[in-house]
Amino acid sequence: MTEIEFIEPETARGWIDAGEAVVIDVREAHEFAMAHIEGAVSLPLSSFDPAALPPHEDKKLIVQYAIGVRCGVAAQHLAAAGHPGTIHRLAGGLQAWYEAGNPITR
Repeated sequence: MTEIEFIEPETARGWIDAGEAVVIDVREAHEFAMAHIEGAVSLPLSSFDPAALPPHEDKKLIVQYAIGVRCGVAAQHLAAAGHPGTIHRLAGGLQAWYEAGNPITR
């Protein structure tokens, strides 16, 4: 059964720094181009396809959006597609990530 849970930016940063997570950014391509979490994969919500996820067998999956709201739609798509394990939503999205002092790539 798929679980969906919120995580704080500090938790996400720890997982990312340790190489334990894959970040899926579901904002549109032009938003991703303006700023994103380094190493994040762009899979825009407007054309989101759970089958397009990069391989992440041994890593946690983090889904994020600008302020964290719309990533819930992507998480629901993943759950409906039978994604195994837990899907982590970045609480507050990219905005909270940045406000917590974490780096972004421009």
